[in-house]
Amino acid sequence: MLRYALLAGAALTALLTGFLMTDPVSGGRIVAAAVIGLPWFVYFAFKMPMVLFHGLAVILGFLPFGVVPGSSLPLVFVASLGAGFAAMLLPRSQAPRYSLLDWAVVFMLAMGVFSAAVTYVSPVDLTELSKWLVAGSVTMSLRRLSEAQRLSFGRSYVYTSTAAAGFGLVSLAFDGGGAMMKPFAVFGYVAGNETLRYVYDGDEQTRRLTGTYVDPNAGGLFLLLAIFLALALLAGWKRMLSLAILGTAILLTLSRAAIFSVVVALLLYLAMKNMKLHGRMKFLSVMVLGLASAFAIPEVQERVFDSFGKNDSGSEARQEALENFPRHVEDHWIFGLGWGRPEFRDADIGWAVNYVANAPLLSIYRGGLVAGLAFWAVLLIGVYLSFRALRHPRADLGFLGAGFIGLVFVALQLDFPVVTIAPVTTVLSIYLAFLPRPAELATTEDPPPLAEPAPEPQPAVVGPLYGRRALRNRRTPHGRITRPQQATTGTKVKA
Repeated sequence: MLRYALLAGAALTALLTGFLMTDPVSGGRIVAAAVIGLPWFVYFAFKMPMVLFHGLAVILGFLPFGVVPGSSLPLVFVASLGAGFAAMLLPRSQAPRYSLLDWAVVFMLAMGVFSAAVTYVSPVDLTELSKWLVAGSVTMSLRRLSEAQRLSFGRSYVYTSTAAAGFGLVSLAFDGGGAMMKPFAVFGYVAGNETLRYVYDGDEQTRRLTGTYVDPNAGGLFLLLAIFLALALLAGWKRMLSLAILGTAILLTLSRAAIFSVVVALLLYLAMKNMKLHGRMKFLSVMVLGLASAFAIPEVQERVFDSFGKNDSGSEARQEALENFPRHVEDHWIFGLGWGRPEFRDADIGWAVNYVANAPLLSIYRGGLVAGLAFWAVLLIGVYLSFRALRHPRADLGFLGAGFIGLVFVALQLDFPVVTIAPVTTVLSIYLAFLPRPAELATTEDPPPLAEPAPEPQPAVVGPLYGRRALRNRRTPHGRITRPQQATTGTKVKA
């Protein structure tokens, strides 16, 4: 156990060092925070590892772009390191065997390191690679958990995402100047008009929901994961309340990639899932009601129907970027243009370069075919498992599968934050971690729903349920009645 802990600590320390190399201003404060926090990380990793996993769920759900106070170290980066360290210390007997998806993720991370080593230019490359490695390794950390622990993590993420969505809705409705972000300034958030985002249509502008997500398009992907985890892991009024808040929030982000992903996923679930006629009609009725409510919002209606039209400047820029993609990666097909490109870190340079807004292609733009095809392989394996999950009797697996297919075939084709923004990469890693293993798909029985874990079996008691006899007479695993031997003093036992 100690050997694995030391290996994990050495690997995580190397990644943290890579991030510090490009932050000389606040580097001392980061080191001080690491020295103070490391003992607590070690304590929780050994004694209460789920605290670190729930910490990751809370931070990613509510403060995805927050930083450690007094520094520029992302909170998600720290929380992911803690979860990875805790996962390495879990008993090996608890962790299931690696599946094809697990090995594909490991191969993708290895190819990313290989690509970055070939195209290395400055410590910025090491920083970006470190953040991507930590975000990508979250899949492996979560898949080492037991099913009950993983579901508990998922519910924590849904609850905190619902709170973040509620905060965003309140801010959008009652805070016209972004003043509600002031309490989060300690975590690096900026208050005021700088936090506001708009959609422009001629002389008109429509404000978009941001909240603690900062970017509406990235926020839509966080909410997309929360919606399908809520469908799979919650039940009753908790599911209804969460979906109402999350659904309204994702609509008001006006993120077409996220909205279309949800619609496509639900249509796919309706078309492919084995359901009785009554259940299918009920699902269709709820879906039609939700779509009608969505299109009753004028901003959503305009955003959807103006998509890919003549007045949509975003569609024109996306088409131009696709046409220029071969020219951008010319002579760099194998290993890409590099990981620390300025267009990934500066929005103005990004607009000027107009790189391709497509996650699979952008993975080739950055890491070449070496890293890009490995990323494609992970997505294709995930899609294969998702289609199998859609045909499985369990409804929760069907929701997770439909959501992942919608994410891959819509959101990742229309936007790129999954590749360039580490917290959004973590969202994809979490979704991969919740995809079913082949052993789960091989069973045709319909087990108890994930939303309500089955109670632990209690030992059978023979005889009356009261008195000394109830304490003495219990069945052993072999079915015999045993009576515990009472220790006596002063009694000699013959040899």
